[in-house]
Amino acid sequence: MMKIAASLAIAVICATLFVATDAANDGYSDLCSTLRTKGFTRLFTCATQTDVCTHTRYECDSVIDCPDFSDEDHCVVQHAASCMTDFDGKTASNNQPLEMFRCDDGMCILGCYQCDNTQDCVDGSDERGCTENHIRPPCY
Repeated sequence: MMKIAASLAIAVICATLFVATDAANDGYSDLCSTLRTKGFTRLFTCATQTDVCTHTRYECDSVIDCPDFSDEDHCVVQHAASCMTDFDGKTASNNQPLEMFRCDDGMCILGCYQCDNTQDCVDGSDERGCTENHIRPPCY
């Protein structure tokens, strides 16, 4: 029981994105359900892995949080709006405007996430056609 209390405290204090299964916690096999019984109601449960969840504020935020992409795969309208507003007036450490990359499905990510060997677009378009000579712009 002590481990579950510590896990809940860490999830709240650190604003952890994921709360995943921990079968070793005194028989608790689904921490997402446990959080709900403790009053945490604003949780988005990933579609194919019901033991993985994230806070609802991370749904449709153009950052993939669920391993199955289900927190972003239904967000066409939100992604289009985010593309127009998320990068306006923001600059990188070199005082140049932050570069964005528009995924084939309409989602926008930081330009530095393109060709970084990590799929950031739901459709994977940020990792297609990459070469080892690809120059990534600064993120920060």
